[in-house]
Amino acid sequence: MNKDFLSEEKTNEEQKTNNIRKDTDKIIEENKVSVQKPIFPNLEQKQETRPPRNLDLIMDVPLEFSVVLGKSKKTIKEILSFGNGSIIELNKLADEPLEIYVNGKLLANGEVVVINENFGVRITNILSKEQRVKNL
Repeated sequence: MNKDFLSEEKTNEEQKTNNIRKDTDKIIEENKVSVQKPIFPNLEQKQETRPPRNLDLIMDVPLEFSVVLGKSKKTIKEILSFGNGSIIELNKLADEPLEIYVNGKLLANGEVVVINENFGVRITNILSKEQRVKNL
């Protein structure tokens, strides 16, 4: 009696499993999706269209341009003792690059040049955008 019960239970399980498989196969067949390869258009090289940059509008805007040879801290007593021919020691060496500021923001580095008995500044390095942001 025990064997019959077990074999009957086993047969019922197999029938349930088969029914589930059939139901699953029907659902899969009903919900089939057609798959197609995608079609992409050919890539074409297009020129970027940027709005015109009208720099003429700002060309006459004045900017403060300054060059720093070096810096030094002095007391009021020392400054009052300055006269013609006084020498002020700066914190930079003679061969170090100068700092070039535009509107108080560090923009570039340079070096001193003499042109027809006048001093000038040769720009040797313009700071990258990242460096300029870092100096803000």
